[in-house]
Amino acid sequence: MRYLALFMLCLLGFAAHAETVSGNATLIDLQGKVEYRTGAAATWQAATANQKLQPGQGIRTGRNARAALLLSDRTQIRMNENTVIDIVAVGAAPRSAGQSKFRQMAGRAWVQSKTPPKSLEWQTPTAIAGIRGTDWEMAVAEDGKSTLSVFSGEIAFGNEHGQVSVAADEQAIAEQGKAPVKLTVRNLKDRIQWVTAYRMAPWRFVALDGAGLPDLRQRLATSDDPVARGRILADLGRWADAEHAFAAAGDRPEAALGLAWCKLRQGDAGAAGALLERAGSLKDSAAWAYADAARLIEAGELDAARSALDTLAGRADLGQPAPWLMLSDIDLYQGRGDQALAAVDAGLQRFPEHAGLLARKAEILLLGDRADAALAAADAATSADLASYEGWLVRAEIARRQGDANATLAAYDLAIALKPDDDRAWFGRGGALAERDYVDAARGDLKQAIALDPQGLGYQGELGSLESNAAEWPAAEAAYRAALAANPSDYVALTGLGVLDLKLGRTQAALDNLLKAGVMEPRYARVHVYTAVAYWQLGDRKQAREELGRASQLDDKDPLPYFMAAMMASDLLEPAAAVDAARQAMARLPYLKSLNQLANDQQGSANLGQAFAFMGMEDWARTYAQASYSPLWAGSHLFLADRYQGLYTKNSELFQGLIADPTVFGAGNRFKSLVQAPATNVDLSLRYTKSDSVQGFSPQVQFSGYRPEDKPKAWYLAYENVDWTLADRPYDLDVLTAAFGIKPSESTGVFVFADKSRQDSQPTGSLAGFGNYDVHDKLDTGRMDVGFNYKVDPTSQVWVKAGYFASDESTAGTLTTFMPFAVTADTNVHLPEFGFRHSFIHADKHQMSWGADLADRNTDARLDTDDGWGFLTRDDYRISERSLDLFLSDVYQASATLSLQGDLVYQGQHRRASDQPWYDFFGSGYYAGSKVSESHDVSRLNPRLGAVWHPDDRVWWRLAWQDWLRPAGMSSLGPVATAGIPLDDRLVMRGGELNRVRLQGDFEATPATFLTGYLDYKDIDNNRFDIRPFAVSELESLGKLRPRDYGQLMREDLYEFVDTPDYAGGTIRQAGATVNHMLGKRWGVMAQYQYNDADNKLGSGYAVPYLARHTFAVGATWISPDGWYLAGRLVHRGSRYADEAKLTELDAGFTGDLDVFWQSPDKRWLLRFSANDLFDENLDSQYTAEVNYRF
Repeated sequence: MRYLALFMLCLLGFAAHAETVSGNATLIDLQGKVEYRTGAAATWQAATANQKLQPGQGIRTGRNARAALLLSDRTQIRMNENTVIDIVAVGAAPRSAGQSKFRQMAGRAWVQSKTPPKSLEWQTPTAIAGIRGTDWEMAVAEDGKSTLSVFSGEIAFGNEHGQVSVAADEQAIAEQGKAPVKLTVRNLKDRIQWVTAYRMAPWRFVALDGAGLPDLRQRLATSDDPVARGRILADLGRWADAEHAFAAAGDRPEAALGLAWCKLRQGDAGAAGALLERAGSLKDSAAWAYADAARLIEAGELDAARSALDTLAGRADLGQPAPWLMLSDIDLYQGRGDQALAAVDAGLQRFPEHAGLLARKAEILLLGDRADAALAAADAATSADLASYEGWLVRAEIARRQGDANATLAAYDLAIALKPDDDRAWFGRGGALAERDYVDAARGDLKQAIALDPQGLGYQGELGSLESNAAEWPAAEAAYRAALAANPSDYVALTGLGVLDLKLGRTQAALDNLLKAGVMEPRYARVHVYTAVAYWQLGDRKQAREELGRASQLDDKDPLPYFMAAMMASDLLEPAAAVDAARQAMARLPYLKSLNQLANDQQGSANLGQAFAFMGMEDWARTYAQASYSPLWAGSHLFLADRYQGLYTKNSELFQGLIADPTVFGAGNRFKSLVQAPATNVDLSLRYTKSDSVQGFSPQVQFSGYRPEDKPKAWYLAYENVDWTLADRPYDLDVLTAAFGIKPSESTGVFVFADKSRQDSQPTGSLAGFGNYDVHDKLDTGRMDVGFNYKVDPTSQVWVKAGYFASDESTAGTLTTFMPFAVTADTNVHLPEFGFRHSFIHADKHQMSWGADLADRNTDARLDTDDGWGFLTRDDYRISERSLDLFLSDVYQASATLSLQGDLVYQGQHRRASDQPWYDFFGSGYYAGSKVSESHDVSRLNPRLGAVWHPDDRVWWRLAWQDWLRPAGMSSLGPVATAGIPLDDRLVMRGGELNRVRLQGDFEATPATFLTGYLDYKDIDNNRFDIRPFAVSELESLGKLRPRDYGQLMREDLYEFVDTPDYAGGTIRQAGATVNHMLGKRWGVMAQYQYNDADNKLGSGYAVPYLARHTFAVGATWISPDGWYLAGRLVHRGSRYADEAKLTELDAGFTGDLDVFWQSPDKRWLLRFSANDLFDENLDSQYTAEVNYRF
């Protein structure tokens, strides 16, 4: 019994110890007098930055002081002046046991909670708030009256007299002895204008000389008086030179006054005060009073400063509106935007149409998110004074907020031209250029801003962000260190450091830095975007999506948060939410800055079309992909490569995507990282396939990854074995694939791909021109490709590629025509390819590309036959196919609703085929027969013309004319679509010619329904050789990089063949329509119909293979957040022929396909069951089961 008691005491001891374990609060910023105490009766002591505060301690701010706290449970708190808070309890971590509790005795506090509902309690003298919200403010008056303002979420607010539930955009008050009551308020967010990183800069608002900028420059050249020169230099922004000039003026009080202003700009209020004492003889002047008021502001004595400025405003001898401008500075710092505007308006009463006041008014309106009114005020400023630096500066900032890049840069250019020694325009232009990835130009501007003002808020941080985005990690680290050493609460630097941490895989550190930045400046949209990324990578899905919501509210024109939201929703198997986010992103696409920081993958899943494709609505997906297409973004190419069924167009877009971003195949194999982050992936899969003619297993292992250290690099290795029994005969295929990509610099990328395969089989069948065969076949293939990308700037890229493909096929067995022959054959293919492309955007209206593709395919084959009676034959085949394409393409945005495309392609082809027969009778030796040769040469200009009319955001009309010769190569670096309509390489053989006209309409009939209709005319001449080797095989190996995914079934077109059918050519007239429809949040359905009227060019006795007169398909996709993904399709085809000679007729009927996927919540396990060719009278039904494990 004693031992039991002792054991229970130990347990109780551990439990008691556990209850004392708690988190803490870190004081990450303090401005003015901030103090703490331990215990209610303890003495208040000065607090320090980064101090850890524990439960039982309190913190208070003095007059005009502020503080910021970050809790260990990720709650963020900002304290305004005269605020007292006691820390009762803090959760050790998010979702930890226990409840965080605070007691606010006075003042105002803004809180953003990251804890689960009911994990935070906020007490005041008159009420208790049970926090279920995430963003709110509490104000406690001297009499204890508590005012709760909720900006998002919901909070239970009550006391012993009653309780109310306060939702987003609502307010409630609680007074002594009364139940809380709710209030109806407007513009609630105006209450927290004080929650900002705004810094006062009173020296900005005083002109020491007062003349206009052009006059100042002119007078500087002629003035000899050092004080006069110092004043001019200061007004020109040349403060260092001004300080030297004032110092050279000796003991003159005017010089001391000028030096005081220099010290004020440096933030040294003490030195400024001493200098003002030296200039005491000027104390009665307005100039001295301006400086003294500025000193009071820098010293934090805002009440005294306000009193002095109010007195100044009443003076009759003022020559400039400095008092009202400095009053607006104090008001903005204290979160009183309306009072700041009132101060400026009062100044305008005294100085009507003063450009400085009008520019300041525009600045204040912009801070209050009133961009239109701000623009009107900025226009008034520049109209009043065309040389107003402040006017052009604020016009640039307004245009930047509105997403108008050209107007932004033009306004900054003017501001810099007017005042090249002022750092602010350099910083603004550098930031605007950095947003659009003009790395070199942005770096130059930011460094110039830092040179002009080394202590500029955010300057080093913005430079660090630029270097992070350029993957210049050491330079980024150095910039952040410099910024945070000078100002530990620099929210721009903290945000950039968080982004750097994300990119280097330090996700928890990233979140800590981003949360610090967010509490310093919660209206900084960038910090919320990357805080969302950090939460997402740490698995906190709800918080991630809430942060993206905040980012989109703060910058309602930026599509990037919606791109990320769509990717998140797809990852979570919430297709309807993904579609909604994609629509929002599409609406904001004109304001897009850059997508280069958005992580992509091999499927281009960052593309807006992915949300629709995920629901099986492929026509909708393709329309969104084409509407958002950029030839410079890998995501456009990779996504379309997944849509295209033809091997030539698919490989072309895939190769272009991989060259544009050679690190995409290193992306994570489970959840999307949103921004590129280190990854090491292993995929193990085993597939079993069964039908009446096929049975066997196919294991595969894939190893891929991405590392940013030194230089960003990615790799991919895969091995797959197919071990089947095919028609009761063995079939074995081994495929080894390797790829490597690296970005040696921000502007360059290199991609290398290599593939090796070996196939060993014993096929039987028939071959046109040869008869039936029963052979043992071995095929070895290899391919290597190298691609290079050079970014001249964000609107201009150069691509180069080189590739080599080779195959060796050996065959031995029996060939039967009128009698059986022993046959041996060997076929070798060699195909070098080269490509070059330069794409650029000109004048924001032209997407231009020019370049060349060269391919030289050579096939050497030998066929030996033996009739068994002593008669031997041998045929030596030689086929040479060389093609050269020189292309020039322009997609011209003629208006907001019309784009025109004109492609001009020189195509030269030289094709030769020969057959040299040899004969041997009874061992007499071979002698040559008559050699047969064919040739086909063509050299001409082939145009492709297209137009897209987009009268509103729901309708697209496309018209394309395409004249095309299919080259000898496997892919092209040139455009493979006209007006969003891809080349139909499915029906055109190598060397064949396509002449085509297609009219297509795409209609978003309702938010849930999408319609497509088309008329298509094709005239095809395949220019076949009569001479053909016994076997010519190739492996389109680039496709081996593609992972298996959910949507494969629905993206298949209505053609039932894989390789281009062997036929002479023909005229094909098609008409079709499709419907895509969303049924609720989980179902996507589609229906397709195609009418074909085809004539073979050889005459009515021949057919175009596989084209039925009528083809109809219906399909459905169902997705559950529980991990299930189901897709099914049923196709009915009319009767058709499998060959052009009409020897094999395929019966009309249905064929059905079904895919069932299930993935575990952590996405490590992925199971698939597929049933294909169900109900098909012409093919065996095939069943596949697959298990994948990913880590």
